[in-house]
Amino acid sequence: MVPFAFDSMPFEQWLQFIFIPKMSDLVCNQKALPNNLQLLPMAEQCLDTGEHHRGVIELIRQIDLVFADY
Repeated sequence: MVPFAFDSMPFEQWLQFIFIPKMSDLVCNQKALPNNLQLLPMAEQCLDTGEHHRGVIELIRQIDLVFADY
């Protein structure tokens, strides 16, 4: 019931099992894309900012930027 299913799974699992499949479905079926995504604040809160997650956080930042202009 909370954003990113935070009450039922870690953010990483939400990305893997909900976000990526949902976005893939939207693109493959040429459905309307979201007007705005704000994944970065949650990513920064849930993922450590060390080297291990740096690439993922940067990718999420880029995704947010693309949808900010959409």
